[in-house]
Amino acid sequence: MSSLPQTPVSSSQFKSILDAALAEYKKKTGNDLLDNWLAKELQSCESAEAVLAIIQHQAKAFDRFRRADKGLMKWIGPSVHVLYTLSVTLGEGAGMALPSAKAVFAGIGVLLATAKDVWASHDALVDLFERIQFFLKRLGVHTQISPTEDLVEILVKIVAEVLSILSTATKEMQQSRTKSYFRKLVGRTDIEDALKRLDSLTQEEVRMAIAQVLKAINELKDGAKKADETMQQIANNVDEIKDDVEKIMWNQIEQDVRKWFSAPDPSVNYNFARESYQEGTAAWFFQGSMFKEWELIGSLLWIHGKPGSGKSILWFVIFLPSSPSRGAHID
Repeated sequence: MSSLPQTPVSSSQFKSILDAALAEYKKKTGNDLLDNWLAKELQSCESAEAVLAIIQHQAKAFDRFRRADKGLMKWIGPSVHVLYTLSVTLGEGAGMALPSAKAVFAGIGVLLATAKDVWASHDALVDLFERIQFFLKRLGVHTQISPTEDLVEILVKIVAEVLSILSTATKEMQQSRTKSYFRKLVGRTDIEDALKRLDSLTQEEVRMAIAQVLKAINELKDGAKKADETMQQIANNVDEIKDDVEKIMWNQIEQDVRKWFSAPDPSVNYNFARESYQEGTAAWFFQGSMFKEWELIGSLLWIHGKPGSGKSILWFVIFLPSSPSRGAHID
């Protein structure tokens, strides 16, 4: 079974409730449910099935000649499962562990062992355990959720009330052994009073469970609202980041376009041509009659050719103040 986180509670405040119920049981029946032959057998049980095996052994005397769907175990079985699982779950947080549940199981076993010699007791016990199971069947829900401290106290009181009912029923069976008649258990004033108290406790448990569920729902709503707000903030931040990235991209594109459309730096070609010039380059042209005639006339000179053919070099030499065409030496 999975471990559930529990509300921190003090075991001492519940121990007094259970101790009072056990003391009442011992006073009425003379049996100590934590220290008798049945309690010792139950001590080694580590599952509800193991507990049921011991109790079923006591119920055989009643159910031997009855159909399974009419026997005592039909009502005892579900109650044992609920109490065992609930006790383990609460024991992790309330310090109850298993003794409280095993006391109830021992009480059931003692009642069955006492009643097997009482004529006509079977139907009375069926009625009794049917009523008890009616109150206990819905408590299994608390093995799946974490009960509050107030709710744990109600559950402990329910266990104590079940012990009170078992003690009264066991006392009646003990007295009936020496009598020639047996009174029905359900309908007795003391049993009915205990069942009414059990009914009141289970109704209070229902109200508290509903309140706990409503509180959990409201907490979930608040959590969902905060999650929505966080997601909206994240979405807003993402939109802002997208806008910033888009601005950066457009600024970069604008810079690239401006750079592409801007006029080239003439110094780049000039420096390249100057560095590439070799002494005597195109001397045949500058010293020829065609160029000299152009210099005298001052008309348009069109120099053309494919890329890399030397147009830039010629341009550099022509307009260099110390070019050979002007009779100067180029360094």
